[in-house]
Amino acid sequence: MQEAAAAFRQLVADATTEPPLDEGALLIAAVGSGADVDAGLVRLDDLAADAHRAAHTPTELVDFLFHQRGFAGNTLDYHDPRNSFLPDVLERRLGIPISLSVVLIEIGRRIGIPLHGVGMPGHFLVGVDGDPDAFFDPFHAGAALDAAGCRARFAELQGPAAPFRPEYLGPTGSRLILLRMLANLREIYVARRSPAAQWVVEAQLAFPELTAGERGAAGDVLASVGAFTAAATVFDELAGAAPDADAAAAWTQRAVGHRSRAN
Repeated sequence: MQEAAAAFRQLVADATTEPPLDEGALLIAAVGSGADVDAGLVRLDDLAADAHRAAHTPTELVDFLFHQRGFAGNTLDYHDPRNSFLPDVLERRLGIPISLSVVLIEIGRRIGIPLHGVGMPGHFLVGVDGDPDAFFDPFHAGAALDAAGCRARFAELQGPAAPFRPEYLGPTGSRLILLRMLANLREIYVARRSPAAQWVVEAQLAFPELTAGERGAAGDVLASVGAFTAAATVFDELAGAAPDADAAAAWTQRAVGHRSRAN
């Protein structure tokens, strides 16, 4: 798992690039569960080979995956971590909106049907490249939606008074998809007070674009699961990069406090 963690850090080290979505998602599973990345890639390739014979349009691909092959949203145990591990999603054919979207996007890419993620707040959809009014909802059996339908889905989930912005339907790149997958896992493990939150946070910290505030929050999560030395290291790094002496002193104080709890 350490080797997978190092590979993931290298994959996301350059904030100006969009890493391969399939490899990134599989590496998350490798770090968290010991899954075999190469085996996952082969499984995606095999599924794509079957899809290529059955699907030539986005709608046909959605029908293949969510009706013929039975991929579905896990409504019975939404917070099962396996819903975020791509190999488990492929094996069990169960997932949450973002992981099912990764399957749809990656199979589409392999057979020449260009799709993209749509990170609408509170839900995740898939859009069709070149068609700003065509979307699919993988968690709901790949239901086809137009922009108005997406807005209605947002209102269902967030409440009718929640403000909706058109940019919510813009494409979401692979970096943000991977970060959102990690955020889901972090939420699950923190709620369970599980030590597994540490590896998730460390994977998040590999993204150089995280703000100081986000890194500080990550350090707090590490401390909350007893990883005090790791938390102190985060705050030491924040102190070293602080814009002024007062900020550096504040970060250092937090580092000292967590380090003292590790002894």
